[in-house]
Amino acid sequence: MSYPTPLIAHDIYVMEQFLKPERIKMIRDIWKEMLDYLESLLDRFMNDLPPDYRNRSLPEQPDIVWGERVIPNFRSTMEWLNESYIQRLNNDFDCYIGFNLRSDINGQREFSVNWMDEVEPKAAAKYQYLLFKAYGLSEAIEHTVQQWSPGSLTHYFAQIGSHDSSFEYDPVIPPPLSYPIYRLNENIKVKTDEKIPQTGFYLPDLPDSFPLFMWVSNNDVWELAGETRIPENDPEYPGSRILAPCTWTLIEKVADSGGELGEAMNPFVRPANVRAGQPATHSGYWFTVAQENSRQYFKQGDILPEIKDQDWGEVYWQFDGE
Repeated sequence: MSYPTPLIAHDIYVMEQFLKPERIKMIRDIWKEMLDYLESLLDRFMNDLPPDYRNRSLPEQPDIVWGERVIPNFRSTMEWLNESYIQRLNNDFDCYIGFNLRSDINGQREFSVNWMDEVEPKAAAKYQYLLFKAYGLSEAIEHTVQQWSPGSLTHYFAQIGSHDSSFEYDPVIPPPLSYPIYRLNENIKVKTDEKIPQTGFYLPDLPDSFPLFMWVSNNDVWELAGETRIPENDPEYPGSRILAPCTWTLIEKVADSGGELGEAMNPFVRPANVRAGQPATHSGYWFTVAQENSRQYFKQGDILPEIKDQDWGEVYWQFDGE
C-alpha cells in the first residue's frame, strides 16, 4: 500500500534524538543553572540596595516582582522538570503532556532585567541566554509530540548552532553514517479518536502531513489518537494548516543502521559536521560553535583543528560553503 505522506528515515531518527531522556536532563540542568544564577543575583542585589530603592516603582523593585512572582514560578518548573526526567527514565511518556516552558518565558517578559546589570556586568544577557537555551531545547520536544510540518527537519544537522534556526542551542552531533531501517506495520493501525494500541511513531494516510509520536497513556485525552495537520489551501492564509481526522499506521525500526546514507557519507549531500581532528571532507569554509570567529578555509583532507582551553566536550566543525 502506498502512502501520500512519505516515511523518511532521517525525520524519524532526528525525532528519536529529541525524545531521549538525555534531552530532558539537559533542559533540567540548564534550568537549574539559570535559577541558581538568578537567585544569586537577587541575593547580592538585596545585600547592597541603592539608597533610592524603595522610591522606585513596584516593577523596578526586583525583590517584589522577581522574588515573589518570577522565582517561585521558576522553582515550580524546576520541580516539574525533575519529575519529568524521572518519568522519562521509567518510560512513562506522560511526561510529555503539556511539555513546554512558554508560560515561564511569557511570565517574566513584563519585568525589567536591568537590575541584574547593577549586580554584575552583562548579567542580564547571561540570564537570558540560559533561559532561552532551555526554552529552545524544549521546543523540539513540544513539536515532536504535537507534530512538525513537512520539511521542518530536513536540514537539521546543518542548522545546529545557527542563530536563525530553531536548533540554535542543540548540542552539536554528527549525522549517522547510515540511518536506521524503518518500515510500516500494516497490522497496527489506529483511527482518530480510537485508543492508541502501541507506543511509537505513526504515519498518517493523508497527503502533505508528517509522522507523529503517540504513546499508550494513562490520561483520558492523550490515550486517544489525534488528528493530523494538513495544508488548509486558503489563498488568504498561505502556509496555514488545519487538523483533519485520519488513519495512523505504526512505524517500526527493523535495524539500527543500513538504511539511507547519512549526510556525511552521501556524495550528493554536503556534510553537516565533522569532528575536530578528522580531515575536511570538502574544500571550503568551516566553522565551529565551540569558538567565536572560528570560520576559516580548509582544503579537502586538511585536519580540522581541536579547540584548546575550552570546556565544550567533543568539538565538531560545520561546513559553511565554498
